[in-house]
Amino acid sequence: MKNTILVISLFFSIQTHAQLNDNMWLFNQLDSNSFQMDFRQTPPLVTIGKKMKMVFSNASFSDDDGNLLFYSNGIILNNQLNQLMENGDSLNVGYWADVIGTIPVRNSAFFLPKPNDSTQVFLLYMFPEISGSLTKVYYALIDKASNNGLGKVVEKNILILSGSVQMNFNHAGAVRHANGRDWWIIVPNRMEPFYYRILLSPDGFSSVEEQEIGFKIPTSNPNFYLGDNLFSPNGDKYVDYDFRTGAQFFDFDRCTGLLSNPIKIDYDYLQHSNSNNGQSGVAFSPSGRFAYLTYSKDTGLELVQYDLEATDVISSETLISSCPASTNSQYICSMGRLLLGIDQKIYVTAQIDTNAFHIIHQPDKVGQACDFEFGGFKFPLNFPRPVFPYFPNYRLYDLPGSPCDTLGIDAPPVAVTGEERETSSVAVYPNPASHEVNLRQDLPGSQPATLSLFSLTGQPVRHWQVAPGLHEQRFPISGLPEGIYFWQLRTGVSVLGSGRLVLAK
Repeated sequence: MKNTILVISLFFSIQTHAQLNDNMWLFNQLDSNSFQMDFRQTPPLVTIGKKMKMVFSNASFSDDDGNLLFYSNGIILNNQLNQLMENGDSLNVGYWADVIGTIPVRNSAFFLPKPNDSTQVFLLYMFPEISGSLTKVYYALIDKASNNGLGKVVEKNILILSGSVQMNFNHAGAVRHANGRDWWIIVPNRMEPFYYRILLSPDGFSSVEEQEIGFKIPTSNPNFYLGDNLFSPNGDKYVDYDFRTGAQFFDFDRCTGLLSNPIKIDYDYLQHSNSNNGQSGVAFSPSGRFAYLTYSKDTGLELVQYDLEATDVISSETLISSCPASTNSQYICSMGRLLLGIDQKIYVTAQIDTNAFHIIHQPDKVGQACDFEFGGFKFPLNFPRPVFPYFPNYRLYDLPGSPCDTLGIDAPPVAVTGEERETSSVAVYPNPASHEVNLRQDLPGSQPATLSLFSLTGQPVRHWQVAPGLHEQRFPISGLPEGIYFWQLRTGVSVLGSGRLVLAK
């Protein structure tokens, strides 16, 4: 087939390099049983491994191809060989580190690539006092190239933000600046309606700026507000979910770092004897249009959907699934935290010991069309309340048309051809496709390759390992919504073929 210049030229200028820094999800409660999920395959590949207490604080970072580089629980930092990274100890000291061995705070540790530096990565992490009277936000700086690629912590325990009981915070979130290079870090005050923003640029971390906004009622109880906060995949929405009071949705300006237009979804735990216990969660759909929340109420556990583009967001609530309120029945039916995977599906944990995640297969569809599957993803061991990691969207870059989009940064530097490379030696068919696709390749050599499928926005939705030497192979595409996708066959840094694929059921 002759080369054809298409919209795909724009796509591959953005997505030739996959940026799979959030590929590996790690889970570990104790020092024994643990597992990890690798999203380069469909379904994700589960392996047993990593030994580190990650009861709540759970962070990992992979290279651009999805290979795990290092991970942390906010106390220590391990390299890809499951060894303590050089200078990776004593990130937190005190009761939680010395006695418990884990930090009991969600979203309390995550990695950010250093702007304009491909060799260094920051780890941001929280330092909570046992009394709840003091919280600090620190950073450590990692040199990825040191020790033959095993890494080295070159700075650690560097203070970014410090607060007292009147300014208490335990979790944070990050999103790419509209210029495509820098990062905004937002830290919510758990006690009052204040949000603290910090800009990470090539010059380092800026001074802290404060914004008063939202509906939080000031309280003297440092444990009153517990929850999640995160940005939508495209960075224009932000949610602060406090399990005892409800969720607040904001618009977010990636240029200024300011929140606006708060919408409050109430949840009064005082009205429910079966109050939220910190096991609930929130996630955005890939487009950011829909938000999914889990609640714990007298009537049981609920998974609900909100349409953030509706005229009345509160009234758009749709019940997706529920579980009875009986304690015993929660071991049969239970729903807890949520996380959007790079396969564009939302995974849902249980609030109790479990051997499966639930799946929202098509989270960008309204109501029951989102295709919720209870227990849809099984793993090989029974796991006590697995805690999802937190990841910023590493594949989000500049915001075209923004007054801050002045740096000319549209994507990581990659080789761009601007052409489809579907040749006589590589083809994906049928096109349109419905349930599966065939890969035909007549390529020399025996090196294994990866076939990847991407959405129109450049998000990877499927990855398959291609065995060498086989002329034709089949791959399932069930569960994906109809539309236009792009495929790419790659081995190492070489792109062997690429093209456009239409899915029509």
